[in-house]
Amino acid sequence: MMSSSPIFSVVVPNWNGEEFLSRGLSSLALSAERADSPYEIIVVDDASTDGSVALIQRDFPNVRLIRNERNLGFGRTANAGVEAAQASLVALVNNDLVAKPQFIPELLVSFDEDRDETLFAVTGKTLEWSGEEPNHLSMTAVFRRGEFQLRYSDPDSPTLTLFAQGGSIMFRRDRFLSLGGFCELFHPGYWEDYDLCYWAAKRGWRVIYNPRALALHFGKASLTKLLGPDGVVSLDERNRLLFTWLNLTDKKYLWEHFAGLPARCSREMWRGAGWGALRAVLDALPKIPRVMRQRAVRRPTLRRTDREVLSPFRRIGTPVRATE
Repeated sequence: MMSSSPIFSVVVPNWNGEEFLSRGLSSLALSAERADSPYEIIVVDDASTDGSVALIQRDFPNVRLIRNERNLGFGRTANAGVEAAQASLVALVNNDLVAKPQFIPELLVSFDEDRDETLFAVTGKTLEWSGEEPNHLSMTAVFRRGEFQLRYSDPDSPTLTLFAQGGSIMFRRDRFLSLGGFCELFHPGYWEDYDLCYWAAKRGWRVIYNPRALALHFGKASLTKLLGPDGVVSLDERNRLLFTWLNLTDKKYLWEHFAGLPARCSREMWRGAGWGALRAVLDALPKIPRVMRQRAVRRPTLRRTDREVLSPFRRIGTPVRATE
């Protein structure tokens, strides 16, 4: 039911995903058909150097292929796909995700039930390819000891959550674009999806976790190829800081955060974690002018405080381990 007037669009950013694409795109097409509505599938290729483009052109002629002339990273590639999408609802899916048949229909159902139109996004449940251990569940956070501490839970039915997984999400296209899409400060990836959802929450919009929107996900495949395991850890820590600096507006929380940074770096070194925490701070510091400009853009749009956003999740979830 690929259509020039789609009800929903599926956008897949891709960089050197040849080994995943056949399974991923086939599963998405089958799941999209289950929705029984016109749709389109768009792959935005981020200057791949493997056989991704040839595979899509040969095996998936109905997929709309957009090619970046140079590598732009996940955020800008995803933004380009959303801008090109024709539907009002867009599912953004990683290239290393294999959707179960009800994945797309279950993402759609919450929008059908959104009577007050406060819903921004719906995120699914993903399991690891090997052993089907949880990969991404309902993700929330608390603010303690000067930092956002992530928590996860796995409710049986759709429920309010805080963060959506950027590679397993459906959102209202107009709201995604009104937020400016994924912030390029997080290039080449990680935390840009959490950043977008937190800003949406402070604007008064909701994110829903639906465990019935199920998929298998390899996880961190593209960036691990690009940066290696240690590079991925360092990037994740840097972007956690940028997320905090972009989004915190509570003066007490901000004081706790900056006052606690030296102690946190020392604690990580004492635990034998090396210079990782200090390196993350040093990598993030040059971006402060851009952070301040972005904060100025966001400030007039905010309708809720940090405490109001985090309050529903104070007693929900299990802390995420530092290695996750």
